[in-house]
Amino acid sequence: ALVLVSLATTPEPAATLQPFLARFDEPVEGTAPVGTPLLLANLKGALTNPAAFKEDYIGFLAGWAFVVALVAATWLWLVS
Repeated sequence: ALVLVSLATTPEPAATLQPFLARFDEPVEGTAPVGTPLLLANLKGALTNPAAFKEDYIGFLAGWAFVVALVAATWLWLVS
C-alpha cells in the first residue's frame, strides 16, 4: 500500500529536497569536527577508505564487547 501511495503522489521539488539531503553529510553539532565523514552516509567510503572511520569501528566493536559481557554475566548469574 505504501508503494502505491508513493507512486501515486507527485515527487517533492528538487529545491525542497536539496537542503534536506545535504544534512546527511554533516555531523551533528558538537559531536564531530565539521568535515568528518559519516559512516552511514558514506558506506561506500567505509569500504574504500577504512582508516577514515577508525573511531566508528572502535565504537562498534566496543558496543558489541559490552553486549557479550552483559550476556556472559547474565548467563553466569543464572547458572550459579
